[in-house]
Amino acid sequence: MAEQRGARGRLDTRETDFKYIPSDSRERIRNYLNVITSEHDLIIHHIGDWTNGEIEIVTDPLEIVDAEGEMKEVKAPLGTRPDSVLEAFVVTGGYSTFIQHVVKRRDDEDKERGFSYGVFQEVVWNFERRNNSGHAAFPVWTDEDGVKRVCLVKIFRRPTGTWEAEIPRFSQDAIEEVSETRQRELMEETKCEIVGDIVDLGTGLVDSGLAHLENHLWYVPVEPLEVDGDLDVEEGIADRVFLTLDEVKDAILTREVSFGDEKVSMRDGGLLMVWAAANVRGLI
Repeated sequence: MAEQRGARGRLDTRETDFKYIPSDSRERIRNYLNVITSEHDLIIHHIGDWTNGEIEIVTDPLEIVDAEGEMKEVKAPLGTRPDSVLEAFVVTGGYSTFIQHVVKRRDDEDKERGFSYGVFQEVVWNFERRNNSGHAAFPVWTDEDGVKRVCLVKIFRRPTGTWEAEIPRFSQDAIEEVSETRQRELMEETKCEIVGDIVDLGTGLVDSGLAHLENHLWYVPVEPLEVDGDLDVEEGIADRVFLTLDEVKDAILTREVSFGDEKVSMRDGGLLMVWAAANVRGLI
C-alpha cells in the first residue's frame, strides 16, 4: 500500500466533497482532517512497522464515512468487539487522550478490493494516577525442571487484521489497585496465577499495533493453569505459548512464534524492552 503523507497547512478539501457527508458528521470529520494534515503531520509516519506498506491512515472524507458504515457490519474473529463507529476522533478516557484513526489494511480475503478498514488509536496525552498508564507484563514460569519459560499470547490485532504474538498488556481499572488489576488481567489473558515477587522494570513507549502509548513494565513470576478453549475471547486472545529463554531470543530475531503448527508474526517492541530490562537486572 502506498505511503500516505499529509499536506502542510490546512487541508484543501473541496466543499463539494462535504456536501455528501451526513450533516451530523461533517464538522467532526473536517476538524479531524485539519489536525492530522497540519498540526499533527508526523502521526502518519511514526507508527513504525505498522505503516510499512501495511496500514494507511484514511484522509478522504467520503471514504471515512464509507469506512465507518462498513465497520458496523464487521464481525471480528473469536467474537471480539468489532471496530466501532467513530463517534469522536479525539477521545478522552479515564487516564489519557487519544486520536482514533480510520486506517486501511491489506486484506487478501477481499478479492475485489484487496483491503479492509480498521481503527488505530494514538495516545497523544497521558497522565498517571497510581501508575494509570498502560501496563505490560513479562510472565515467567519456572517449570518442574527448573527451566524458565516466558508466556506469550496469540492475539488478533484489528487495525492490521493480523494475528500477533506478544506479552500480555492491560490498563488499570479505575476502582482497583495496580496489583489487583494485574492479577485479574493475567488470569483472564494467560490463565496464569502470580506465584512470586513482582519486579518493576520501569516504563517504555510501546506500539502494540492497536495503540501507541507508554507502558509500565513488570517482571511477573507465574504458574500456568489448565486451559479449556480460547483464553480471552473479548480481547481477541486465542492461545498462549511458553518459550524457553533461547526460544525467546529466536522469536526476537526471526520475528515469528509457533503456536502448535501455526506460525504467528512477533513484532512486539514491549517484549524486547522487558527482555533487556530483566537481563540487566539478572532476572533471566
